[in-house]
Amino acid sequence: MLSHSQSESSPLLTATSSQKQIQVAATETQRRGGHHGSASLSQTIINEAKTCMGTGCLALPYAARVGGIWLHVIGIFAVGLWNLYSVTRLCQCLQLLPKEAILEEDDDSSRQDDDDDDVEKNEDLQPVVEMASPCHHRPTTSSLDSEASASRQQQSAPTPNSHNHANSKTIPVVYPPPPPGTSTYSRVAWYAFGPLGLYTLDLLMATLFIGVVVAFVDATRGFLRDTPFTTGSDILDAMAIAAIIGPMSAVPDMGYLAKASATGLGVLFFSFAVIAAYGLFDNSNPDANNDASWNWYPENGVEGVSTWFGCLVFGYGIAPLTYNFRESMTEPTQMVQASSVALLIVASSYVLLGVGLYLLFPNVDGDVLRMLPSQGWLPIIIRLGMAVVVFVTAPLLIVPCGQLVEGKIVKISAASHIDVPYRVRATVRMGIALTCVTISVMVPGFVSVLSLVGCASVATVGFVVPPLLYLRLNLLTQNKLSWTIALDVFMLLWGTVATGISTSYTFRNVIGSQV
Repeated sequence: MLSHSQSESSPLLTATSSQKQIQVAATETQRRGGHHGSASLSQTIINEAKTCMGTGCLALPYAARVGGIWLHVIGIFAVGLWNLYSVTRLCQCLQLLPKEAILEEDDDSSRQDDDDDDVEKNEDLQPVVEMASPCHHRPTTSSLDSEASASRQQQSAPTPNSHNHANSKTIPVVYPPPPPGTSTYSRVAWYAFGPLGLYTLDLLMATLFIGVVVAFVDATRGFLRDTPFTTGSDILDAMAIAAIIGPMSAVPDMGYLAKASATGLGVLFFSFAVIAAYGLFDNSNPDANNDASWNWYPENGVEGVSTWFGCLVFGYGIAPLTYNFRESMTEPTQMVQASSVALLIVASSYVLLGVGLYLLFPNVDGDVLRMLPSQGWLPIIIRLGMAVVVFVTAPLLIVPCGQLVEGKIVKISAASHIDVPYRVRATVRMGIALTCVTISVMVPGFVSVLSLVGCASVATVGFVVPPLLYLRLNLLTQNKLSWTIALDVFMLLWGTVATGISTSYTFRNVIGSQV
C-alpha cells in the first residue's frame, strides 16, 4: 500500500524514464516530508519580512538611543545572522529524524482511505510504476525509502538546498510516534526529548504567540486612542480589533497572507517616511531645541544593552516560525534561502529606521509616535496606518498559534491544515484573538510588554531551543564530538546567558513602571 506522500509523486513517476529519476523523486519527497503549501519564494520572503517588521519598528529609535549607535548598527546584523543560524539548524533537524517520523502523519491520515480502496489504487498505479522502472514490480514503501537513503549516501557533498551537513544517519526511534496533529516543531522536540520536550515546547510557543499578539493589540489601542476612530472605551476598542484580526486569521496557511503582508510593508514604509519628513521639518524650525546629543555607546551599561536587546529581538521573529513558513512553501527546501534574503532586508531597514529616526528625534523615549503631536490630520493618518500594519501582522502569528491548537482538537495531517473544517478554524482563531485583546487591557504599556515578551519568549524559542534540539539529535546520531558540536554548545550557552540577563533587567523595568 502506497503512502500519501508517495501517491503525490506518482505523476512524476509517470514522466520519468530511469531508476535514477525515481530515486531523486523519492529523495525529494522524503526531504520535504510531504509538507508543502502554496507560497512561492518571493511570497515567503515578504511574509517573513512582514512578520519581523511590525509595530516593533516604532521602538527602534529608542533602542538606538539606549544601546548606542555603534551597538545598534553592528548588533542588528549580528542578531540577523543569529536568526539565520537558528533557522538553518531547525531545517537540519528534519534530516536527523527517523524516516518513520517524516511520513508517519501522512500515513495516519490516509491509512483508512487506503484500506478501503487499496486494490483499486494498486491496479491504477501498477502500470504507471512499471513503465517508469526497469524492474518488473511495484516499489513498496520500504524500497522507495531504501532508494532515497542510498541516493543520499551517494551524494558526498551537500547541495545548496539540502543543508544536510553530509549527515546520512538518522536517530534511532527512541520514542513512539507523537500524538496525531502534533506540529512539526513539537515533533522534533518529541524525538529529541520525548513527551516532556513536546509539552514544554507547546507551552513556550503558545506563550510566545499570545504574548506578541497582546503587545500588538496594546499598541493598536494606543494608536486609536488619539484618533476620532476610538470608541472612548479600551474594552470596546479591543473588541473591535479582535473583530478585524480574528476573521483575517482563518486561512489554511501563511502563504495566503502574502498580499496582505505586502500591503502592510507598503503602509509601514509610508508611515515612517511621513514621520521622518515631520522630524526634518521640526528640526529646521529655528525655535526647535537642537541641543540634544547622540549616544554612540550603550546608555547605563548592561541595562542599556539588555533593553536594546529586548526591543530588537522582538523584531526578529522568523526562527520560531521556521516550520510554519517552510510548510507554507511550494518548495520547502528554499526556506533557508528565503530567510537569508528576508533577514538582509529586515536588518538593512532596521539600521535605516533606527539610526535615522534617532538622529531626527534624539530625545525619543518609548515608541517614536510619542514625538508626534496628538492633533492634526497628519498624525492621525500615521496612527491609522500603524493600526493597519498590526491588522495584517497579527494573523501571521495567530495562524500558527491556531494550527497548534487545532492539531490537538482535530486529527489531521500535519502536511496540510486545509483539511481542518473552516468552522473549527474560525472558532479557534477568533478565540485566540479575543484572549489576546482581553489580556492587553490588563497589561498596559507597549514598550514594556514589547521588551519583556521579546526577551523571554522570542529569545528562548528562537535562540535557545534550536541549538538545543540540534545538539540532542546530533549526539543521538553520531555520538562523537566535532567542531559543529562545539559551535552549537557555544550558541546554546550564549543564547541562554543573553536571554537570562536581558529578561531580568527588562522584568525589573516592567515591575518598576507598575509601582
